[in-house]
Amino acid sequence: MLPLSIISFAITAAVGITVLGCATSAKTQSNTDVELQPESFEATFGGYLGSSYRVELQENGILQYLQNPRTLTTSSGTDEHRINVTTNQWREFRRALNGANVWRWNKDYTDSLLLGGRTWHLKVKYSDRSVDTHGCGKFPPKSEFDQFLKAVVNLVEGREFQ
Repeated sequence: MLPLSIISFAITAAVGITVLGCATSAKTQSNTDVELQPESFEATFGGYLGSSYRVELQENGILQYLQNPRTLTTSSGTDEHRINVTTNQWREFRRALNGANVWRWNKDYTDSLLLGGRTWHLKVKYSDRSVDTHGCGKFPPKSEFDQFLKAVVNLVEGREFQ
């Protein structure tokens, strides 16, 4: 038989390792959740004529949604909503961005022959990757751009963004 002090030490060590393991797992989970929210995010869609939209992650972690049914979101008549985005919503958003291949989009999709076309801009930064892309009258591949638009609509809880 082993002396009681050795058994006591073994039990204490096992409990300590288990507690440390739980603390490490909790910390890892927390870090993962934080990384799901981008460091910065801004998306716009619209033009001078017609509705315009702007979504921006604020410093306090709240998502600001602006919508103007007639013109730019910097003009009077703009509606504002503030949205608390859940961890799951950020997770789905990141998956959608990956699925839409936004990280491979060109920087500029501007049709220089088109005046007054719909403009759009996406700027998002995560710790592992970022994209800053925009366009006027031209877009990335339709299926990818539609997936991006749908991801933003889901993020803003079903509000328009098109």
